Amino acid sequence: MMAIQKLLSSSLQSSFKLWLKIIKIMIPISIAVKILIVFGVIDYFGKALSPIMMLVGLPGLLGIVWAVTVATNLWSGALIFISISSLVTLTTAQVTILGTLMLLAHSLPLELKMVSKCGISAIFSFCLRIISALFLAYLLHYIFQHFHILNTPANLLLHETAQSNWLVDQVKSYLTVFTMIACLVLFMDILKHYGLIQYLGTIFAPYLVIMGLSKKAAPVTLVGMTLGLIYGGALLLKEVEAGEINAHDKTISITSMNLFHSIIEDTIIIVLMGGAVFWLILPRLVWTVVVIRVVILFIGINKELTYKIIRNQI
Repeated sequence: MMAIQKLLSSSLQSSFKLWLKIIKIMIPISIAVKILIVFGVIDYFGKALSPIMMLVGLPGLLGIVWAVTVATNLWSGALIFISISSLVTLTTAQVTILGTLMLLAHSLPLELKMVSKCGISAIFSFCLRIISALFLAYLLHYIFQHFHILNTPANLLLHETAQSNWLVDQVKSYLTVFTMIACLVLFMDILKHYGLIQYLGTIFAPYLVIMGLSKKAAPVTLVGMTLGLIYGGALLLKEVEAGEINAHDKTISITSMNLFHSIIEDTIIIVLMGGAVFWLILPRLVWTVVVIRVVILFIGINKELTYKIIRNQI
């Protein structure tokens, strides 16, 4: 009983600290977005970014959501989305496409710093994630449009109720974010406390080997895929320093985590925005396997040149 109380207390404290960090970003962004909306600046950004957004079947206005997500994090991008969602009518397909862009390319300043510490080029990782985001978003747009999939109005679980109550709505949104963070942190803490992450790593290791990962690197990579690139990258560095994982496995592991990480928390955020969970996970997983297999193919053809490109040693 005491152990459970300690776990709950620790999770709550961690949640509050994380929430404060996010709120410090969210509040000024919310105010800025409101001002931009009032003075019509959002419309200008929408027009400037519309060519890229329209390429994947999205209103140009949503370009600002992706730009903020790339520069900051998914929570900030989600709040921007909530702030402007009343200005556009979106289908589940469109939110799923936007979510795919956000999931593949977010928090780049922080996450690219981590991959650099792991010996992978930030330039390579940046290009890989941006190109992958645009390609996969375009592919999903084609599939949804061609087969008429997810063309019903999106179900936004987080939204503003009225423009006249903007301040009240913002407070409600912040409190909702805290609730979600608390639930997610507690869930992750339970997984870690009872060793379920390691257990899942053992179970899924044979399947991750399909991606080209060794059995030693698979459990560590799974941590990154479930908890996030920062956690996975930090653990990977420890394993490399301990001599448990070689340079090849490190390269493949980080490259895969670049494209497919934090699948629980990040996916839930996009689902709350109205995205379809199946289309948020499976296409990214398949694409990650394809990319890793291509990387391994190039390593087999010219190992030295491929490593120079990936590790920015040219």
